[in-house]
Amino acid sequence: MSPSPPCACTPETFMPYLERYAAQNLTGCLRITFSPAIAFDLYFNLGRFAWATGGIHPIRRLKRQLMRHCADAMVSSIQLRPEDRTANWGYNLLLMLMRRGLVNQPTLNELIRSLTLEVLFDLWQEFTLQPQTQRPPASLTEQPGVRPSERGILPSQSTLHVQSLVTESLTQWQSWQQANLTRCSPNLAPQILNPQALAQVVSPPVYQNFSRLMNSQRTFRDIATVMQQDPLRVARSLSPYIQQRLLGVGPLSDLPISALFAPVTPPTPAASNPAPSDTVPLIACIDDSPHLCHLMEQLLTDAGYRFLPINDPLKALPLLIQYKPDVIFLDLMMPIANGYEICAQIQRVSALKSVPVVILTAQDGVVDRVRAKLAGATTFLSKPIDGPRILALLQQFNLQGLPT
Repeated sequence: MSPSPPCACTPETFMPYLERYAAQNLTGCLRITFSPAIAFDLYFNLGRFAWATGGIHPIRRLKRQLMRHCADAMVSSIQLRPEDRTANWGYNLLLMLMRRGLVNQPTLNELIRSLTLEVLFDLWQEFTLQPQTQRPPASLTEQPGVRPSERGILPSQSTLHVQSLVTESLTQWQSWQQANLTRCSPNLAPQILNPQALAQVVSPPVYQNFSRLMNSQRTFRDIATVMQQDPLRVARSLSPYIQQRLLGVGPLSDLPISALFAPVTPPTPAASNPAPSDTVPLIACIDDSPHLCHLMEQLLTDAGYRFLPINDPLKALPLLIQYKPDVIFLDLMMPIANGYEICAQIQRVSALKSVPVVILTAQDGVVDRVRAKLAGATTFLSKPIDGPRILALLQQFNLQGLPT
């Protein structure tokens, strides 16, 4: 069926569409357009949410949720063909992850739920701000029968109950308003405006965290993900400093699609921190997933460490001998080389024998732990990676990153 003509859209006229799709078990898409640059697409499958996208940060949003829910899904190993890079390439990406067994059903469900809640939150904020922006009224276009992708459909277990998601997202938006943050979008990026004045009103550790995170390159939502907190809590805690003009907020462009798929090129260790190599601990990570190495790099360099990513396990030993890291994180299961074998090889090199080796794996069984110990591993961490646990482990090794 062809799309319906666009009609004026307000929250009052929009809600009956949601109720009708849910009550009548309809399939299709509702597009809400606020401006040429801001539009949202809500897809339904038999009266339930199947997919949601749009707004100003669709790529940043998907990358953030992938990092949050399935950091070890090896997204970077997937290549989208030109014909896959449609308006709903994100849905096609999740289809590929599911078909290749890189993400399980519960994780997929939670990922889609988080994505949909963000989209709905941004939708309610746009509706609220629309009268204040002096833009023309939003328009709604109905596309009956349309699905997110012509290449397949995710399992029906991935669809979401409309009313519960709408209620939850509205509650989140109302809490945001009650905190006097109506005009402060979670998609804005905070930055330090007055470093000297800020340093006088916060403790040195807090200032270090501000310097690390408030660099105009992370939105409130991005910072909340790094801190493993709710965006509302982050924005509310920063609001006094924004009101005092110690911090400012500004728009941040979306990431390029290559940010999801481009492999990480290993830099020389000195490139991640210009400080002298004998004072800054160097952390190596051997993992064939560029995506996971990228997450580790962001975590460790933000904490003041140097980082050496090694995506090709066959090149691991020469690089380790060349750079002599202080700790080695090693993936257990790689298609080219076995993590146990690499660990045993490391132990046979006299210059590396005393370097702690931390095994990273999703297989956290007794047999795996015993075998890793026999190969010379120091300890064992389960995937997905947990930032606080990794940093705490480095502290146990008496390795302190420099303040950033």
